[in-house]
Amino acid sequence: NIHCTTVPPFIVRTIKKGDSMTERELIESFAGNLDYIMRSEHMNQSELARRSHLSRESICKYLKGQRMPTLKALMNLSYALRCNIEELTPFIQLID
Repeated sequence: NIHCTTVPPFIVRTIKKGDSMTERELIESFAGNLDYIMRSEHMNQSELARRSHLSRESICKYLKGQRMPTLKALMNLSYALRCNIEELTPFIQLID
């Protein structure tokens, strides 16, 4: 059984067109967004893992900012959380 403490939500900075972010910032942003959406849907890690067909260990690593999901996993998370992929991961910036 895995115990996970989520990272604090990522503080969103002002985004300007053509701006870029680091890969670490992207991962932290994803982790914060995932945590926020899970809370708003009143969904725990076990339930999200079940609904998204992912392991609880993977969900925990996403929330800790230790891993980014594959495209397949991202789509499954989006479906399970009833949100758009863009709500989980910002696609409006270049990654440095």
